Amino acid sequence: MLSFNEQSLFISNLLSGIDQYRLPSMERTRSYSYPILCNYMMQVSLFDNEVVMGGDDGFARVFDIRTRRLTQMLDHSHGEQCAVA
Repeated sequence: MLSFNEQSLFISNLLSGIDQYRLPSMERTRSYSYPILCNYMMQVSLFDNEVVMGGDDGFARVFDIRTRRLTQMLDHSHGEQCAVA
């Protein structure tokens, strides 16, 4: 997900959460960590100064971009939490 000012790129790293990269150098500047139960891509969205990401544990997480703090966990579980293809 490209930031609104087009100076950062947010990518699900499939290991520990979301990484933020500075453009155009692609230097990793921040990480937003959360537990990953199953290794598959999660949707990433930006809203104002927050990064929102889905989770495979039944919760979407909202992080403040400036502080890197987790500000909300939104329950979105509906039965199975892990899909296998």
